[in-house]
Amino acid sequence: MNNEQYLLKLKDAMELKGNTSKSIYIYTLTLKQFFEFSEKVAHEITTQDIKTYLLYQVKIGLEPSTINSKHSMLLIFFKEVMEKPEITLPIPYLKRKKKLPTILTKEEVQRILDMERCLRPDFMFLRK
Repeated sequence: MNNEQYLLKLKDAMELKGNTSKSIYIYTLTLKQFFEFSEKVAHEITTQDIKTYLLYQVKIGLEPSTINSKHSMLLIFFKEVMEKPEITLPIPYLKRKKKLPTILTKEEVQRILDMERCLRPDFMFLRK
């Protein structure tokens, strides 16, 4: 079986699960990019091939969430289409960058409170 046949098999599996056409497109595109990167037929791919691909994604600067999405797509393919979940299981997901919450300055809070006077009474802020 060649990679195009595996892509069709993935598409059929996703349609049976009720995935949207957009999801199917993204999954097959990601898998196609992976096949082009690995230069192998799906049944020849190893855990190391997947690690190398994901590491390349890190090196080109993709966000951890994007790389983790690609990882998940590969997991689904190898688990459900290839029936080889062991290929992707030993590969950890990337940690996501933690973002600090946006905190308003005292001046910004005061401006919001000052705007309260301009609003109609039924839209006023509740104050204790």
